[in-house]
Amino acid sequence: MKILITGSSGQLGKTLIEDFKNIRNKNQFKIYTPSRKEFNLSSKSDELESFLDKLNPDWVINCAAYTEVDKAEEEQELAYQINSIGPKTISKALERNKGKMIQISTDYVFSGGKGSPYKPYDKLDPISIYGKTKAEGEDYVISKLKERSHIIRVSWLYSSYRKNFLLTMLKLHQVKGVNKETLKIVYDQISCPTSANSLSKFIWKIILSDKKLAPQIMHWSDAGVCSWYDFAFEIGNLALEKGIIKNKALLYPIRSSEYPTKAKRPNFSLLDCTESWDFFDGQIFHWKIALSKVLGNSRRLNIF
Repeated sequence: MKILITGSSGQLGKTLIEDFKNIRNKNQFKIYTPSRKEFNLSSKSDELESFLDKLNPDWVINCAAYTEVDKAEEEQELAYQINSIGPKTISKALERNKGKMIQISTDYVFSGGKGSPYKPYDKLDPISIYGKTKAEGEDYVISKLKERSHIIRVSWLYSSYRKNFLLTMLKLHQVKGVNKETLKIVYDQISCPTSANSLSKFIWKIILSDKKLAPQIMHWSDAGVCSWYDFAFEIGNLALEKGIIKNKALLYPIRSSEYPTKAKRPNFSLLDCTESWDFFDGQIFHWKIALSKVLGNSRRLNIF
């Protein structure tokens, strides 16, 4: 079985590759992890389709995305090309070759106005260019591949790799904590962090599950609920406790209106992951435990 992982240099791609080493009977699988130069979703569609037709993968895990939420408001064409047209092109090639696809999406396809956890088939209502392009990408994939596609929406993804909220906060705690400076963190945006470790295991479960068919649209996060303030607070506490940082900054909670950004964010984008957790049939960790596990492997962390 051939499995293509796009965006393999990103935090989820790297985690998927790392977890693949622990898969039983992995000799039955061949994973392909092209560099951005070899396979770039901003490239022309015919170039991407040619690559896919030649490789003819059984599965594509599309981790590649334009994720600069604020910058997308200015680089709308590029965000649209990568997040919408890119998945559409992949799905067109897989439609011809009978391949399957996992498309990673986001809680930002919702407006945040529902007031309760979003279910997989709730109406999409994105309020940013990033959210709109990801929603269009979902639609393209589903319309082309139908039951051979799986959309996984994720909230607040982090890992020990690349650039994300965890690594940013570790650095800020360490630097600002020297003189006990204050960090202002938004407290009125609510969702749940997602460890790339748990998401990776869920994705491999879908691919390796030959008897149980995964739902077409799924939500995934770790368990619990929190604000960005809660997340930043716990990062500082755990990292200091584990000796990863020597200093911890003071945190001050602020409203999102006090921290204006170019792109709007949903105020409440908690995902209802019940169906996905049932399919996974494994241990689901509270986000604080998942965070502790990531920080426990401190040799991977690169905060400076």
